[in-house]
Amino acid sequence: MSKNIPEQFETLFASKWVEVRKVGYYSYSHAPWSNGVGVAVLPFRINEGGFYSFLGRFEITPSHGPDTKLVSITGGYDNADEYTIEECMLNELREEGGYDAPSDAVISLGYLRPSKGSDTLQYIFAVNLDHPDAKTCEATSDGTEGEQGSYCEWVSLNDLLESSDPLLHSMYLRIVLGNSNARD
Repeated sequence: MSKNIPEQFETLFASKWVEVRKVGYYSYSHAPWSNGVGVAVLPFRINEGGFYSFLGRFEITPSHGPDTKLVSITGGYDNADEYTIEECMLNELREEGGYDAPSDAVISLGYLRPSKGSDTLQYIFAVNLDHPDAKTCEATSDGTEGEQGSYCEWVSLNDLLESSDPLLHSMYLRIVLGNSNARD
């Protein structure tokens, strides 16, 4: 028998960046700065022999430990009044990944909620950087402390699968389901 969970929540903690909310017995996080909406992108190219490589993001994510780890290129959708979701993602690709890509290189992979401990709605994309109009550009960063020392580099499928970032795994799986030619 399922119980209805009330829509009202109690705020246990709040800052500009994160809120901890409680509904009944359940606590979860919310990102008020982006209204709980984000983007993630998995840029790829196809190497000789048809093997995929992926542009991976390397950064320190304190909630996962003190070391630099392979993670997704992500961003918050904090400018919803100025940009579409796809434009937000392409901006993150330029800002963090150092690539400028046209809209017709973009593959929408839908959306997901990456954790039961958060109400974040993550729109996920892949971008084919083999597209003739895709080009490198300066990765400008957004200037925040969290992006200092972060970088992107090309990784193999094995590297991607060894990552502990579920967004990378989800994006790759959705690419494979839509394109049976994806392989290491």
